[in-house]
Amino acid sequence: MQDEYHWVGSAALSSIGGAPFINDRYIQQLCGLTYEPLVFLYYKLFGNTGVLLFVRHLYFLLAAGGACLFYRFYRNKTDPIIALSIAALPLVGTFWGSPSLGYNAIGGICFGCGSLLALQGLDQGKTKWIVASAVLFAWALAAYPTLLLALVTLWALILAIRLYMKKPVFKALLLANAITAGLVGAFLVMHVLRAGWENVAFSYAF
Repeated sequence: MQDEYHWVGSAALSSIGGAPFINDRYIQQLCGLTYEPLVFLYYKLFGNTGVLLFVRHLYFLLAAGGACLFYRFYRNKTDPIIALSIAALPLVGTFWGSPSLGYNAIGGICFGCGSLLALQGLDQGKTKWIVASAVLFAWALAAYPTLLLALVTLWALILAIRLYMKKPVFKALLLANAITAGLVGAFLVMHVLRAGWENVAFSYAF
């Protein structure tokens, strides 16, 4: 299904003696590397049977978490039926017809949930929601690097609107982006240490 064999294969690569960016150079592998430890643990417990299905179950957990989050915030702003309809979108729809934890799924769900948490955190002054949004944005960028432009645009719009409304924004903006940058940087540094700068750079260029 689409590029599913890329991200599932990359997530399982270290479990069978391979090395990311050395034995597999495709940029599509990045999303699989974000949940590689879970696949590694699955291999240790159950072997290589059902790995693809396991990753699809991970997709369901992420989609269900996104649905719960959307329902949590929309149930007080509209009636229950509309809130449930909005919340059901991550569950009833799949990205490019693939019910699997690929870059489209991680990028779309994490970016959407991160945006919601960021906006709600700013409106209600909840630092923990700002921190949670930063973690989700980091996961989205690690899996789908080209979402960086979308994230910059989102924060620029938030900054402009908050300044126009004369509401505080700079502290939350710096906190969120510092966390996001730190997590994405740690993700990349870890893989540079594992595979070498040349192999990681070649994969991105490829």
